[in-house]
Amino acid sequence: MVRTLKKTYILASILLMLSACTTSQYTGMVIVWIGYTIWTDKLPTDKVLEIITKKDCNTIRAEEEGGEVCREFADNDPTAGDVPLWCYRTIGGIDCYNNEIPQYSDRLVQ
Repeated sequence: MVRTLKKTYILASILLMLSACTTSQYTGMVIVWIGYTIWTDKLPTDKVLEIITKKDCNTIRAEEEGGEVCREFADNDPTAGDVPLWCYRTIGGIDCYNNEIPQYSDRLVQ
């Protein structure tokens, strides 16, 4: 949530600064490019690569962590597969894990 708010403020600030610039035929494209990159942490060209390769492509991640630009998609669905899911009530809501955490047993969500 905080990361999304931070991205929203950064994006709004950049768009406000760019709107003050002299308009040219490329200003709109630059605004969309910057906005997409900030919002998704990916370059627009990464989306094109994803469509072509059917993999998770991220140039920024590859530069920061090293490795390939395109990787197999990580399974972000916590309920996928045969792994049991353990969910516990927290102050902010409910957090789920692949393993049981015995010290949180009193907060287990059925």
